[in-house]
Amino acid sequence: MPSGDADAEQRTPKGTSRRTMLRSIGALGVLGAVDAGRWVGPWNRPFTVLRTPASTRLADVGTPEEREAQSDADAAASGRRSLGDDPELAVERVPTPTAALSGLVDGRAAAAELDPLAALLAERAGIGTVALRATDERLNDSDGRRVESVLATARGDIAGIEDLRDRSVVLGDPLCGIDSLYPLGTIEDALGDDAALQWVDSGSATGVAEDAAAVGTTATAADRAGLRTVAIAGDLSRPVVVASAAMPRVERERFVDAARAVASDREGWFGTVSRVDADALDAVAERAAALGVRLDAL
Repeated sequence: MPSGDADAEQRTPKGTSRRTMLRSIGALGVLGAVDAGRWVGPWNRPFTVLRTPASTRLADVGTPEEREAQSDADAAASGRRSLGDDPELAVERVPTPTAALSGLVDGRAAAAELDPLAALLAERAGIGTVALRATDERLNDSDGRRVESVLATARGDIAGIEDLRDRSVVLGDPLCGIDSLYPLGTIEDALGDDAALQWVDSGSATGVAEDAAAVGTTATAADRAGLRTVAIAGDLSRPVVVASAAMPRVERERFVDAARAVASDREGWFGTVSRVDADALDAVAERAAALGVRLDAL
């Protein structure tokens, strides 16, 4: 498949292109060009960790009702709040992965919890370094670290992925692999360009499921929205924590220690905290490369 500028010009039969996804990825290159050394000391406690709605959707646990209530509460919250009773960590919600990455660049945060695709792009752009993965043993996943990506529909006339040919499919935030990259790969494998692809500006596409033949999302979100799965797009590694590139090594280690302390107390969204499994991120990078998303071009 072509990549780079040529790929950006490819269009589906309905006139929708992948330009939206590539434009969002290109925005990271601009962020990466900003001097990451703008972080001004001294280092203040607590460390602020930025979270996007997508990372929250992948990482939170509990019943659907509890998760929905917590999501509403988090969306209404403003400013920093302590992570449990830990004096060294605070969490702040931001609306998009790009906003989280901007927070790393301008020194507003020590780290951000990001979808693996956004995290890999951040590393390539010199914005941050993947430092940790937060997991939770209460998840039903076999290893507590992966979530399932699906194409789902609200329509009765869609029986399988073949029924999406020449139909409108809406994908989630372009920087969220599970809502965008993985469903896109499944569509490419099955239909090539024979689907009219669109992307939402940020977040999940489940909110517009009634207006599309299918949407790309997580299995949990699809079930919560009452959607029926059309195709399994694959498992994606859970979010990782990206530390600011401007953070000195000694401070990064202190941040990691603080995250481990929170994990041991089972506060906030942390369950267990581990160093990142490179194989899991490599799988995301390979999927991106197969679709012409050139991580190494940033």
